[in-house]
Amino acid sequence: SAWGVDQLVRHGGNLSYRRTTGGGTVSQAVPLKSGIYKFSAWVKTEGLGAGSSSGFRLTLDFRPTISEWFPTEVISGTRDWTLYEVKNIVVPRDLTVTLKLENFGGPGGTAWFDDVKLQEQVPQPVDAFLLHPNFRGMLFDDGPPTVKLDVTVTPPGDDFGRYTVRGTIRD
Repeated sequence: SAWGVDQLVRHGGNLSYRRTTGGGTVSQAVPLKSGIYKFSAWVKTEGLGAGSSSGFRLTLDFRPTISEWFPTEVISGTRDWTLYEVKNIVVPRDLTVTLKLENFGGPGGTAWFDDVKLQEQVPQPVDAFLLHPNFRGMLFDDGPPTVKLDVTVTPPGDDFGRYTVRGTIRD
């Protein structure tokens, strides 16, 4: 009864998820493939908790499969919409995790959650770094006439057969 949809206070879209005094932790199990993820949400608070001893946290929880969990700092006090996120969460193998809007220390007050996202952090398809020449990319007459690049290719879905990488050097 302390959780509900709020159509008046929202960050994006048409509504937010509101928690008032007495609301416990809400959670949802989500199956994930191995990879690197980011868990984020926009949160607004009003008189929530007491510093770091009570409030709310966003938590990505691997338990009981793996004894690891990844929370944000404790969210408390009165704040306008603020983005909270936990980045670079490595999921070592396919498993089911639990996303939590976690009641930490039984806080009073109100919190609104909006634009809650769990996103895989996909690497850039092509990452290139110029190793030589290292001065503004200029080749000089008295130096070696070679260009050295560090190139990492990560095509979508690891489908190397559908993509080609070409480099062009121009004067």
